[in-house]
Amino acid sequence: MQADVLIVGGGVIGVATAYALCKSRSDLKVVLLEAGEFGAVSGSSYGESRMYRELYSSEYCSVMQTEALKLWHELERESGQQLLKMHGLLFYERRGLSHRRYATAAELQAAYPVNAKEGYEGLFENGAGTIKAKEAVAAMLKLAQQAGLHIVQGERLTCLSVLAADQTREGRTIMAKRLGLTVGAWTNDVLAHIGMTLPLDIWKVHWGHYYVDPAIKESLPQWYKFGKLQPDSWDEGLYYGFPPEASEPVVKVGVDFAPHARSCRMKSMHNFSYKPDAMVAASLDTFLRAEWNGFLQRRDLYCSPYTMTADGMFILDQLPGFPQISLFTGGNGRAFKFSVLLGRCLSDLLLGLEPMFDIRPLSARRKAVQPVHEEFAYGFSEQLLRARATDQVSMKAHETADQVQQKGKRITENVRHQWDEVDQKFKVSEQLKTARETVAPVFTKVNTAAKQQYSKALENERVAAAAASVGGGLAAVNKFLGSWGSYLKGQADKVGENVMNRAGSPGLAGRSTSQTASPANSAGSNTQSSRSTVTSTPGRQEASRAAAGAASGDAAGRTPAVLSTGQPAQASQPAAQPAAQPAAKLDEKLFTLDDLSSDDGGSPTAVKGLADLKVSDPNPDASKRGG
Repeated sequence: MQADVLIVGGGVIGVATAYALCKSRSDLKVVLLEAGEFGAVSGSSYGESRMYRELYSSEYCSVMQTEALKLWHELERESGQQLLKMHGLLFYERRGLSHRRYATAAELQAAYPVNAKEGYEGLFENGAGTIKAKEAVAAMLKLAQQAGLHIVQGERLTCLSVLAADQTREGRTIMAKRLGLTVGAWTNDVLAHIGMTLPLDIWKVHWGHYYVDPAIKESLPQWYKFGKLQPDSWDEGLYYGFPPEASEPVVKVGVDFAPHARSCRMKSMHNFSYKPDAMVAASLDTFLRAEWNGFLQRRDLYCSPYTMTADGMFILDQLPGFPQISLFTGGNGRAFKFSVLLGRCLSDLLLGLEPMFDIRPLSARRKAVQPVHEEFAYGFSEQLLRARATDQVSMKAHETADQVQQKGKRITENVRHQWDEVDQKFKVSEQLKTARETVAPVFTKVNTAAKQQYSKALENERVAAAAASVGGGLAAVNKFLGSWGSYLKGQADKVGENVMNRAGSPGLAGRSTSQTASPANSAGSNTQSSRSTVTSTPGRQEASRAAAGAASGDAAGRTPAVLSTGQPAQASQPAAQPAAQPAAKLDEKLFTLDDLSSDDGGSPTAVKGLADLKVSDPNPDASKRGG
């Protein structure tokens, strides 16, 4: 892209410069480059309002504001919008301006809802007011576009050189005869491309909105409180506030200083945080509760980057050593009210004209803001400029080499870390191997002992089964012998009775009749007694029974019992031996050596014990079989 003038930075000064250029020279191609949104929260031009005033302790600033107000009114006429709202400012005195003075604290309290302490005095500037900041930027941008402004938005400058083209992050190359830099807090980031740095500080300044009591809404003025830095305190006592901006009972309030801390004062935007500082927020809350009536809770709080110079004055000049480049920076938090005038002066510099306002106090060559490199205070020859461009290429090569070196260091660290992990795993593996070698013999002995116990258990089970079988046979024999003993006893009893009967009745000996049951039908309790007709005395019968019992006892192999009733009792049976209990079942699965590794790859797991051993019964019916 070709351009007559390229402006980098779309804050209020950049937009005002583009507006002035396009208005005065419609034949020029002017390009405005903005990395983000116009009036974005990340810049110092964000917000709905800005204060304007002519009451300054510096006469130069007071006169500059007077001239700027003329251009603001001109912008209002061109845009057809009301951009300024005059409502005065409660401030302090500068002679010669229209104002109203409050000499005592009582007079201040009578006029405004302020808690003025003894010794306070006030000054009200009648002509002060508010600039509608957001609408002002939009109005200038619209008029500039109507006059032919080209906008490149959403692209950030990544390379700047005087002899070569400028390039954006997206790769767009822009060739321009003149360059205007209005990048605010990012000034030194851009100047680093050409080897220059300006002595600038970046302050983190807080502002926000508070709800107020609707009853005092209309009586709140635009105000500025001057305090003093107290010993052993970071609070500089500089606070300001606006009247309500809309129908809602909400006012804008701000802190006009930054504590001396790294988090609030820095050299680069790389370290800037948009998160409000809790200490500053608490200080603002405390101040409002103490100084004003009717302030309620805080609605929101923002942080904006303010670009500050050592003497508190702006820098508006051609860049020393680079006549093709003009810049504005160091707004010190109060440039917005002068923006239309500052933009007009910067456009005059870019066109090679004498600025409409005396900007010599804003020179980049003044002692307070001299560049870090003294050689930039003087002009450079074409040869020196080419050398500077060559140095830039060399610098980029060194930066690339540094990046490669840093990447190599990161790779080396990653490899070292991975090696440490592998080495640790190897050590654990060695420990596992040693543990296996130590525990393996123990497992071998345990397995051998377990097998021996298993063999003995099997042998004991066989012996128990055989014993149970023999026991069953003996029980059957005893039962059989008991049955035959009962049968023989019955027969003997019958024979004895017959003998006794015959012996007691000799005349009837040949006539006796008897019936006996067969051995098959006389076994056990089914034996039928022989029936005979006898005549005998009781004494003889008892003797005969005794003799018969002796005979039957001999036949059965044991002596039958004689009951008192005269009836023979059942033969006593031998006690049956208890059946042999089956041997404990043994687990056929012998002990094995488990894997020693644990889930986490660390120490070996505990050795598992022997499980319950189980075997099948080799003779499942042994206890049920008879002899």
